[in-house]
Amino acid sequence: MTASIDEHRRLLAEALARADADIGELRGRVAHLEAVERDLALCRAECAQLEIDLDGVRGSLSWRATAPLRRAATRARALRGRR
Repeated sequence: MTASIDEHRRLLAEALARADADIGELRGRVAHLEAVERDLALCRAECAQLEIDLDGVRGSLSWRATAPLRRAATRARALRGRR
């Protein structure tokens, strides 16, 4: 009967070691996902700020005043590309 108990203890120890390894791997994956989520949040914040900045440029007097010139330049480039 002692051999049976020792065998069960050995099997239990192996199972616990595998479980500990799995937990360590999962903790590593969670840490990686948390880092990715932080990076994504920073990218989203930067994107929102860039959209605000772009709206400011597009709403500026100089942007609106030069709109006809930009349209003419676009048309000229299109005509040049057709030749």
